[in-house]
Amino acid sequence: MDNSIHRDFRDCDQSEFGRALSERVSIQSNKIGVPRTRVERIASEDVAITADTALRLSKALCTTPQLWLNLQNDYDLQIAHREIGKKLAKIEPVIAHAAG
Repeated sequence: MDNSIHRDFRDCDQSEFGRALSERVSIQSNKIGVPRTRVERIASEDVAITADTALRLSKALCTTPQLWLNLQNDYDLQIAHREIGKKLAKIEPVIAHAAG
């Protein structure tokens, strides 16, 4: 078995992640019960990874569904931060920090 798929994708840039996903799964998407186009749209960042897809990918690639959903959540947070970062910087905390 090729152990390269087991590496941690958190340090990959999105294009590397997309290529790895596309190369590993697109060829055999029918074996995990999804259309090839779904995998291609995930890899090109057009659609999000759903719980259903996370379960299928985890089974096919010997990972966990949490890995795929965490990757999606991390990506979503990065995009949101990029979009509203300046607005976030202006928000003052409403709960005082605990005095230590």
